[in-house]
Amino acid sequence: MAAAKASASIPCALCPDLNAFIGTVFRITDIATFNCANLTVPFDHNNKAADTLEIDLFCVNATQPPSQGIVMINSGGPGGTGSENRPLLAKRAHDVVGAQWDLIS
Repeated sequence: MAAAKASASIPCALCPDLNAFIGTVFRITDIATFNCANLTVPFDHNNKAADTLEIDLFCVNATQPPSQGIVMINSGGPGGTGSENRPLLAKRAHDVVGAQWDLIS
């Protein structure tokens, strides 16, 4: 199994168990293979002493090399989750923004 590609400064890692879990739970058969990452961000960029928050991310690599960078997509919303949406919609997102972009959500 090949190592996951690092997208710019967000290192993504393989997460096959989560891929399988989301596919099974949400009964998704046409799912883009995704990697996972964690990003630590400050609660307040103006206050260096402020607490931080760790965000779990999905990463879908560009399907047309070379990668041109990252497109951040905020899926989900009030009362909804992006967990089942992003891997399923990655192919559509690549159609819209271009297959040469890595998707992070």
